[in-house]
Amino acid sequence: MNYYIISIYLSQDKYPEISSVFGLDFEWDNQTGRFEFNCDFKENYWTCLNRILDIIEINSDKLESLGIKKESISIWFISEMSEQTNFEFPPNLLENLGKSGVHFCISLY
Repeated sequence: MNYYIISIYLSQDKYPEISSVFGLDFEWDNQTGRFEFNCDFKENYWTCLNRILDIIEINSDKLESLGIKKESISIWFISEMSEQTNFEFPPNLLENLGKSGVHFCISLY
């Protein structure tokens, strides 16, 4: 199974604003002290990443008004593996990711 987590470090009292900006139901994680949203989009993994980057870019002014810098956002790609798994990311996606300023993390287990 593959899925993404959008993770944002922000105080817990900002829940209504963060959920409103993204149009997603984030959850507060007491253990990590951050908001998280699990994305189980049905498209392929790079289309999902593009969608997340688009949401962040479209809402960048709103995020900044909440005090959220792109550097405080992490996008995690999680993949459960039972055997060799390969990923291929198109160059334009990697370029967009670099320009976004957000962190991209991959966890394979």
